[in-house]
Amino acid sequence: MKFSITLLFLLLTGVALEAQVNYFISNNGDDSNDGSIQSPWKTIRHGIAALVPGDTLNLREGTYYEKVDFDVAGTPGAYITLRGYPGEAVQISGANSPDETPLLYTESAYQVIENIHFTNNQHNYASGIALQGTAHHIIIRNNRVSQITFSRDPNSPVTYNTNAVPINMWADTYPDSMHHISILSNEVFDNRTGYSENISGSGNLSEVLIEGNSVHDNTNIGIDLGGHYRVVPQPEYDQARHAIIRGNLVYNNVASYSNAAGIYIDGGRDIVVENNISHHNGYGGEIGCEENGATERITFRNNIFYKNEVAGMHIGGYDPNTTGIVRDFTVTGNTFYANDTKQTDNGELLFSLFERGTIHNNIFHVDNPAHVWMYSDRSQTGLKMDYNLLYLDDGSGQDLLATFNNKDYEGLASFYRQTGLGRHDIFGDPSFKDLHAPLPDFHLTNSSPAIDQGNPSYIAAPGEKDLDGEARIIHQRVDIGADEYASGNSTVPIWDIGQRFHTTPNPGTNYIHIVPDPGAVYYTLYDIKGRPLYAGCYTGKIAIGSLSKGIYALQIVEDKKKNSNQVVWVMKW
Repeated sequence: MKFSITLLFLLLTGVALEAQVNYFISNNGDDSNDGSIQSPWKTIRHGIAALVPGDTLNLREGTYYEKVDFDVAGTPGAYITLRGYPGEAVQISGANSPDETPLLYTESAYQVIENIHFTNNQHNYASGIALQGTAHHIIIRNNRVSQITFSRDPNSPVTYNTNAVPINMWADTYPDSMHHISILSNEVFDNRTGYSENISGSGNLSEVLIEGNSVHDNTNIGIDLGGHYRVVPQPEYDQARHAIIRGNLVYNNVASYSNAAGIYIDGGRDIVVENNISHHNGYGGEIGCEENGATERITFRNNIFYKNEVAGMHIGGYDPNTTGIVRDFTVTGNTFYANDTKQTDNGELLFSLFERGTIHNNIFHVDNPAHVWMYSDRSQTGLKMDYNLLYLDDGSGQDLLATFNNKDYEGLASFYRQTGLGRHDIFGDPSFKDLHAPLPDFHLTNSSPAIDQGNPSYIAAPGEKDLDGEARIIHQRVDIGADEYASGNSTVPIWDIGQRFHTTPNPGTNYIHIVPDPGAVYYTLYDIKGRPLYAGCYTGKIAIGSLSKGIYALQIVEDKKKNSNQVVWVMKW
């Protein structure tokens, strides 16, 4: 499939959006002032009314109990920006709000929203950041969204009618779509969403990039793009489509009332999900279709799914009361490890109703007492499944169990012989770098049988990368799993992010700041291969102007003796 979206988003995020005029808001300001940094305005509403294309409205440090209707539009090359002032902690809070209206709402165009913590909107059907109608060319970047909940009572029961959405794209207009939406490097955490999702898009929605976000410790689904929910009445428009979900870290998104996926495509089409890490959710990933209609042409590639509660991935329409079906999907180059932690006997893959799919070049490292690799119900037709590597921690290939098309198979030999699938599969220890660390390292070591053993006819898609952002094929043949092994492969483990610190601006150009300010801590900046570039004691900013464009890892060490440190990903443009 062909996407023009990638180049466009690189252009949008790779060029500094310098404002023609900077205006300022402060809790100590006055709307009769001139809006300068020395004489700021007081209310965000007043500041927005003064903006013209190219302007930036800076919020100075503090908490603003004001909901924002961002109803002014920029133009191509002259975006209007609403941001927290660099290096300062800024919150927009709904604590004093009597209703569920979003903390920020827009149906406009050519806008940037960045460096703000949206928090504490606690009403049924509340939102943090809400886009509606034909909003287009919106960049939501480096924000934090928390405490968006359907009730102020933490013990309030969940029903189908209790919902809240931290970041919501509700595309309810046709034939013109909501389009060119970038959700970049945000942290979405500590939200109670009921039956809704945390980053959600549905309806007549196209050309979406969701990249580099940390979505963690929420109830229900982490990231969701949906369709067929009658957001618009015409079925041909009622699907999220032409989207990329890339490089996100999604974890601890669980619900007692549903199997919450880290990343879920439900009724969408023509979507790529790549280079994400999804762990300790209900499912790691899901391609489903809950309503009448089809989910089509979805690709999950080069992701890591580990220690999710119910399965690594679920694929297919599961409700026999609808016509929901999945068609023409691809799952390639992913690493699955020790999923089904609740011992539901679903294993790494759970199948329901689908037609035509390809599953190849994946590692399935099974670690559950029942030895279940795969389980299915309903029916599956047209599956191509080959060139995968399987391993069972405490047994052989003959101990692995699978259910496919409602038939049980004991041992891989029986499965291969009777289904005709997996003729080139490998059984063996994938030889990961370190599975015993608190955060496992899934890089391959030089003894791995996965090296150069993927499908020999596999051709990497334009721009496709492995988990380190390196070439997907280094030698003549792709490796199995999410890591493409090379001598001197990355020494950076797959770290957790977003729990205490983040950097601003992100992407940065000349300097970055650590938020909240940690004081005089020690830091080290690494390239993507884990090579230290420079280190020092933090004094309020870190110069990055000499770096090339790309992704870097910043290690922040608060206490060396206690090994108290955090690593955050930094984008340089």
